[in-house]
Amino acid sequence: MKVLLALCLSLFTSAALACTDFTGKYKNEQNEIYTVSQSACASVTVTGSQGSDTIITDGQFRLSEENEDVKVLTAAAFIGTNLTLDHRIQYKKPLPPEVPTTSIPVKILEVYVKDARGNVVLTTTIFNSTGGVLASMTSLHQKI
Repeated sequence: MKVLLALCLSLFTSAALACTDFTGKYKNEQNEIYTVSQSACASVTVTGSQGSDTIITDGQFRLSEENEDVKVLTAAAFIGTNLTLDHRIQYKKPLPPEVPTTSIPVKILEVYVKDARGNVVLTTTIFNSTGGVLASMTSLHQKI
């Protein structure tokens, strides 16, 4: 009985650590070609005409972009079979009072899903400070 329990637990742990492999070459809707390489469930590296970017997929927020106006923190993680990037926007300067806070994006959620043909479907949702959706769009990245 203990052996069966140990076997079941090890299979459950292995399944929990499994993640979708996004490794491959893709073309986005703007016909830009890029390559994805993946180190198990730990990180994803995207290489394109602008260079390479490695994303650590441990769910921890890290500085991903900063300029004089904004700072963007990004957390990446495999959630189920999807790769999810959660971008949080922090504004450095006060926004004009005539701009309603409900129209200002503070979170961008990108969810990457691999379809049956090996293509990647990206759904991007932009949220305001109250959690309301400002925009949502989907794009197809063809495997080549």
